[in-house]
Amino acid sequence: MKISTTCSRCSIEAYEQQSLNINIEGHVSIEENDLYFFRCSKGHVNLLEIQAFKFELLYESGLCAIKSDYYLESVLSLTASVERFYEFFIKIVLSSEKIEKSIIEKMYKEMSRQSERQIGAFLALYVMAFKEPPSILNQKAVEFRNSVVHKGYFPTKEEVLRYAKDVFELIQKLYVILRKKFETEIGEQISLEQQERREKNKDKIEENNVNITLLAPPFALSHILELSAFEKKTFEESFDLVMSQDFYH
Repeated sequence: MKISTTCSRCSIEAYEQQSLNINIEGHVSIEENDLYFFRCSKGHVNLLEIQAFKFELLYESGLCAIKSDYYLESVLSLTASVERFYEFFIKIVLSSEKIEKSIIEKMYKEMSRQSERQIGAFLALYVMAFKEPPSILNQKAVEFRNSVVHKGYFPTKEEVLRYAKDVFELIQKLYVILRKKFETEIGEQISLEQQERREKNKDKIEENNVNITLLAPPFALSHILELSAFEKKTFEESFDLVMSQDFYH
């Protein structure tokens, strides 16, 4: 997935000059780098930070893959999004119990080798936190996912859209519940991940002597949205937005 970028310095200059001639620089490929350096045609160095959790990025990547007619790749991204949401959920609930980050990371390292362990931990922690069993993917969606991921089945667009909707509605429902009870912990996780990104890229930041530009795209599962708006959002609205704009490539 690629995201359109704009030179922050050119944007400031255009604003000061009351000009609409803003320097659009093409696209940045989403990678594991977390922070994205690019230089515009005028030579300005930019450092872009995307405000999104990994499961949000993976889900959006799945929608973009559908837009590009990469249906098998879409299923892989959407499936990874669910797994990373489980990981996110586990870490948020454990952090609410004041368990140190290093202990959580060590525990999850052992668990991450098998998705069944992650689902088991998610189920147990959900029941502990909310005193009832959680929603999970329906059996038909699970069977479809397994056919694609483990058997190499090539899905149709209609099948992938149905799976994307199932994943969206699952994560949306669970995320709303999580945000209502653990908003503070989620905010702390945002700050922690931001701090880790900047620490990891400290040398590049100092070397380029550039301010960080924060980008908060209108992702389908974005935490940037107000809770009430997020709760009312539909899959169809999110998918139509991806299909209708040139922000993603």
